[in-house]
Amino acid sequence: MVLFPDKQRKAQDELDRVLGGDRLPSFEDRESLPYLECVLWETLRWHPVVPLGVPHRVSEDDTYCGYHIPKNSTIIANTTCIMMDEAVYKEPSDFLPERFLPLPEGRDEPRPNAVFGYGRRICPGRYLGEANVWIAMANLLTVFNFSPTKDANGIDQMPKAEFYDAFVGPPKPFYCNISPRSPLARTLVEQL
Repeated sequence: MVLFPDKQRKAQDELDRVLGGDRLPSFEDRESLPYLECVLWETLRWHPVVPLGVPHRVSEDDTYCGYHIPKNSTIIANTTCIMMDEAVYKEPSDFLPERFLPLPEGRDEPRPNAVFGYGRRICPGRYLGEANVWIAMANLLTVFNFSPTKDANGIDQMPKAEFYDAFVGPPKPFYCNISPRSPLARTLVEQL
């Protein structure tokens, strides 16, 4: 959210509207937070946690888009490439949670379900993983502001979006400020 303060603010405004600013979110609030839901899906799409799919072995000769794929070949889906397909996601390099909102507010683009894999070997923990990321995002955005650090002259030092190239591609370390949004937010955190 450090990189996208306008998206952070919009999600926080929605959280404040639904929660009244005096409690933490729960799963019962999820349906009332459509923009936060879009932030979740865009986060998963914009940089998939697992950039490449799990290898699959082709059990019989196949043809795909005119390409012959011999039996016993290993196929590895490029999830990142799929999530950046301009035919599916307009402006795919941009972080645009609104893309998942229905028309006319958004673009009604499809959810990036492929981030959890494909076919019979789709991630069995996808619902648990998605729910955990959602509740963590909801709680963090309810009580904290995320902002860039400042240099000696008070100028924002925006971090770069850099990720490790590995089977799992987490972000590289970066500096940011994390501060309570208000005295009430501080109290909510202290009560945990």
